[in-house]
Amino acid sequence: MNSMPTELDEINRKIMQLQIEEMALKKEDDKLSKERLEKIRKELSEHREEFNALKAKWENEKKDIDSVSEIKQKIDDINHQIEILTIQKLLNLCMKNYLN
Repeated sequence: MNSMPTELDEINRKIMQLQIEEMALKKEDDKLSKERLEKIRKELSEHREEFNALKAKWENEKKDIDSVSEIKQKIDDINHQIEILTIQKLLNLCMKNYLN
């Protein structure tokens, strides 16, 4: 889950596309270009808001998954230690019984 989700990637690409168009339209002086520039800036703002909200959600989910993975690893480690201690205890009992 380290790579960006498709939806986020698509929004990011759209933002870059709009930024390129914005840069090109900044050089134009005609009314139609200025209207288009205003529309693009509005779209950019909306897409950035959406991107930031989705990215924050994705990062939180990623953090949660990482935490769960870490806890699972700790549980596995503890279970392994329990197995080792159980075997050692059984061996000690066997030795005790053997010596008696």
